Amino acid sequence: MQPIKIALQAARAADQLLLKNFKKLHQSDVRAKSAHELVTATDKAANALIQKILKRHFPNIGILSEEGHNRKSKLRWIIDPLDGTTNFVLHIPFFGVSIALAEGSEILFGIITCPATNEIFIGAKNQGAYKNPKPLKLNPVRNLKQTIIGYGYSHSARSLHASLALAEKLSYRVRAVRHSGSTALDMAYLAAGRLDAVIIAGPVNLWDVAAGMIIVKEAGGEILDQKGQPWRSKASDLYAGRPKLLNNLRKYAKARI
Repeated sequence: MQPIKIALQAARAADQLLLKNFKKLHQSDVRAKSAHELVTATDKAANALIQKILKRHFPNIGILSEEGHNRKSKLRWIIDPLDGTTNFVLHIPFFGVSIALAEGSEILFGIITCPATNEIFIGAKNQGAYKNPKPLKLNPVRNLKQTIIGYGYSHSARSLHASLALAEKLSYRVRAVRHSGSTALDMAYLAAGRLDAVIIAGPVNLWDVAAGMIIVKEAGGEILDQKGQPWRSKASDLYAGRPKLLNNLRKYAKARI
């Protein structure tokens, strides 16, 4: 069976697990220790379930996951079993599963799901991007004042100040800067035309963006760093969207308020 079909099977299985435990959280105090323990257990259980399904069919493909990684190989799965953990624990239904298959540094396909809305976003190299299974296409470039940006940032003390300063700079130039709490779904929403660009202030983890990168590219976008080069470095900021818009956003990101 094709890898993309197995990956989709794994993502849907994880969806069911996430939704089951999401409903359990609704019945408890989300800030209690027991709630956080449930989220941690859910994250690990979803990761184990995804890996079990993938390994059963493709035992020789390596795995890179937020929960850890194993053997190196030319082909590897890149997994985030629960993107949007804080949303999940606060019972905000904006979280999902992200699975990508990479050959070396090239992403072959990516799948992002949103269990709460039963949406599946898929992109495959040279085959386009789709949602349930409607073709996806980025918005055309609009006036900057009409632009809505999905924004993500690291919470590390070293980068938090710079990240928030960047968001402030951009907010003066665009219609809105949104921080949703799920990088993967931000990328999917960009591909679906619900956002005009996504900016993630580094450091950026590959498992957060791998699936989204190929989905956005196949929907007509690019993934660039702050210098306008193809994004490759974990340490650098990530800009996703149409190149013309990204050039303008990068220019204003460098400017003083």
